Amino acid sequence: MCEYNSKVIFTIDERAKQYASEHLNETEENKKVCLAELRSWLNVETYFLNARLEDQYVLPFLRGCKFNLEKTKQKMINYYIMKKERPEWYKNRNPLLPEVKEMVKA
Repeated sequence: MCEYNSKVIFTIDERAKQYASEHLNETEENKKVCLAELRSWLNVETYFLNARLEDQYVLPFLRGCKFNLEKTKQKMINYYIMKKERPEWYKNRNPLLPEVKEMVKA
Protein backbone atom coordinates (compact mmCIF):
# COMPACT_ATOMS: atom_id res chain seq x y z
CA MET A 1 0.00 0.00 0.00
CA CYS A 2 1.44 3.37 -0.89
CA GLU A 3 1.87 6.00 1.81
CA TYR A 4 -0.35 8.50 0.00
CA ASN A 5 -3.32 6.12 -0.07
CA SER A 6 -2.99 5.14 3.58
CA LYS A 7 -3.11 8.79 4.65
CA VAL A 8 -6.08 9.61 2.44
CA ILE A 9 -8.14 6.55 3.28
CA PHE A 10 -7.24 5.77 6.89
CA THR A 11 -6.14 8.96 8.61
CA ILE A 12 -9.01 11.23 9.50
CA ASP A 13 -9.23 13.84 12.23
CA GLU A 14 -11.64 13.68 15.18
CA ARG A 15 -14.25 15.86 13.48
CA ALA A 16 -14.27 13.60 10.42
CA LYS A 17 -14.45 10.51 12.66
CA GLN A 18 -17.49 11.94 14.41
CA TYR A 19 -19.15 12.72 11.08
CA ALA A 20 -18.35 9.23 9.76
CA SER A 21 -19.80 7.67 12.90
CA GLU A 22 -22.99 9.75 12.83
CA HIS A 23 -23.67 9.75 9.08
CA LEU A 24 -21.89 6.70 7.63
CA ASN A 25 -22.18 4.20 10.51
CA GLU A 26 -18.38 4.00 10.54
CA THR A 27 -16.84 3.02 13.84
CA GLU A 28 -13.55 1.21 14.31
CA GLU A 29 -15.39 -1.98 15.29
CA ASN A 30 -17.90 -1.75 12.44
CA LYS A 31 -15.10 -1.02 9.97
CA LYS A 32 -13.11 -4.04 11.15
CA VAL A 33 -16.13 -6.37 11.01
CA CYS A 34 -17.33 -5.13 7.60
CA LEU A 35 -13.88 -5.24 6.01
CA ALA A 36 -13.40 -8.80 7.25
CA GLU A 37 -16.83 -9.85 5.96
CA LEU A 38 -16.27 -8.26 2.56
CA ARG A 39 -12.78 -9.69 2.24
CA SER A 40 -14.16 -13.15 2.99
CA TRP A 41 -16.94 -12.66 0.43
CA LEU A 42 -14.52 -11.29 -2.16
CA ASN A 43 -12.20 -14.27 -1.72
CA VAL A 44 -15.09 -16.45 -2.92
CA GLU A 45 -16.27 -14.00 -5.61
CA THR A 46 -12.84 -12.90 -6.78
CA TYR A 47 -12.78 -15.37 -9.69
CA PHE A 48 -15.91 -13.68 -11.00
CA LEU A 49 -15.25 -10.05 -10.08
CA ASN A 50 -11.45 -9.87 -10.19
CA ALA A 51 -11.80 -7.33 -7.36
CA ARG A 52 -9.06 -5.66 -5.35
CA LEU A 53 -9.05 -6.93 -1.75
CA GLU A 54 -6.95 -4.24 -0.06
CA ASP A 55 -8.65 -1.97 2.47
CA GLN A 56 -7.97 1.19 0.46
CA TYR A 57 -10.05 -0.23 -2.42
CA VAL A 58 -12.83 -1.81 -0.35
CA LEU A 59 -13.34 0.98 2.21
CA PRO A 60 -14.65 3.60 -0.27
CA PHE A 61 -17.39 1.17 -1.33
CA LEU A 62 -18.36 0.65 2.32
CA ARG A 63 -18.40 4.37 3.01
CA GLY A 64 -20.48 5.04 -0.10
CA CYS A 65 -23.08 2.57 1.15
CA LYS A 66 -22.97 3.71 4.78
CA PHE A 67 -21.50 0.36 5.83
CA ASN A 68 -24.52 -1.60 4.63
CA LEU A 69 -22.94 -4.88 3.53
CA GLU A 70 -25.64 -5.95 1.08
CA LYS A 71 -25.65 -2.57 -0.68
CA THR A 72 -21.85 -2.60 -0.74
CA LYS A 73 -21.74 -6.05 -2.30
CA GLN A 74 -24.22 -5.02 -4.98
CA LYS A 75 -22.30 -1.82 -5.70
CA MET A 76 -19.05 -3.78 -6.03
CA ILE A 77 -20.68 -6.34 -8.32
CA ASN A 78 -22.04 -3.54 -10.52
CA TYR A 79 -18.71 -1.70 -10.57
CA TYR A 80 -16.55 -4.70 -11.45
CA ILE A 81 -18.97 -6.07 -14.03
CA MET A 82 -19.12 -2.71 -15.79
CA LYS A 83 -15.35 -2.34 -15.55
CA LYS A 84 -14.99 -5.73 -17.22
CA GLU A 85 -17.65 -5.17 -19.88
CA ARG A 86 -16.89 -1.51 -20.63
CA PRO A 87 -13.18 -0.97 -19.93
CA GLU A 88 -13.18 2.16 -22.10
CA TRP A 89 -15.38 3.86 -19.48
CA TYR A 90 -12.62 3.40 -16.91
CA LYS A 91 -9.70 4.69 -18.98
CA ASN A 92 -8.71 8.35 -19.23
CA ARG A 93 -10.93 9.38 -16.33
CA ASN A 94 -9.32 12.79 -16.10
CA PRO A 95 -12.17 15.22 -15.29
CA LEU A 96 -10.42 17.93 -17.30
CA LEU A 97 -10.61 16.05 -20.60
CA PRO A 98 -13.12 17.73 -22.96
CA GLU A 99 -15.06 14.51 -23.56
CA VAL A 100 -15.38 13.88 -19.83
CA LYS A 101 -16.52 17.47 -19.23
CA GLU A 102 -19.13 17.03 -21.97
CA MET A 103 -20.37 13.78 -20.46
CA VAL A 104 -20.66 15.41 -17.00
CA LYS A 105 -22.66 18.28 -18.51
CA ALA A 106 -25.08 15.85 -20.12
